[in-house]
Amino acid sequence: MSIQKRLSKMLAEATTSKKKPDQVDLIMAYEQGDLSDQDTLKLFGQLVKSGLAWKLQGSYGRTAKALIDAGYISPKGEVLQSEGVQLENSIFIETKNIDVIDMFINDSFPKDKKSIWGTEHLKIVKKPNGWALVNYSTAIAYRPNGSDEVFFNKRKYSVTTSKIQNQIRNSARKNGVHIIEMDEKSVEDKIWEPKSDTSDKARPVASSKKQPSLFPSD
Repeated sequence: MSIQKRLSKMLAEATTSKKKPDQVDLIMAYEQGDLSDQDTLKLFGQLVKSGLAWKLQGSYGRTAKALIDAGYISPKGEVLQSEGVQLENSIFIETKNIDVIDMFINDSFPKDKKSIWGTEHLKIVKKPNGWALVNYSTAIAYRPNGSDEVFFNKRKYSVTTSKIQNQIRNSARKNGVHIIEMDEKSVEDKIWEPKSDTSDKARPVASSKKQPSLFPSD
């Protein structure tokens, strides 16, 4: 049975009223950023209770753990704080940054959907001949189209950016992706490097026409 079908069967609190969204709707609203803090806690409480928090994509498990560690929900999925609560943005920012990094390293984002993916400050951005991982306005990594190699900006920046750089290294090591470390300018040069045309059209074609001899025949 698919996860979506299992979710629709596990309505939890939503089954007590037809006016409440079911768990699938809550997840969709969460993905779109439309959930209130209270509904976010309710959703993750349900996911922890059902065990789905640990079976969905990694960001759900990490967010659930962060909410448990921060004391918002219990390890059994009980919501401990709800009334008037305001969740800390740091709980979600770090989680989503990790997901963006993993998507970039694994080259697993759908490139035909849109040209920019990511969080407010860490984005995967389409370039003329590949995709760059950009923190604020600085390219931290770049992968040319069709390449298994990632060019990595090793320059030291702020504490936050250094943390992201270490997460990129760890993700590459974990997923067996080869990264080539270089300075900021070299990464920018790779991004704007003209694409080499190796197609048949770019190759010189030998002429079938007989060339005149330089020497007269007898």
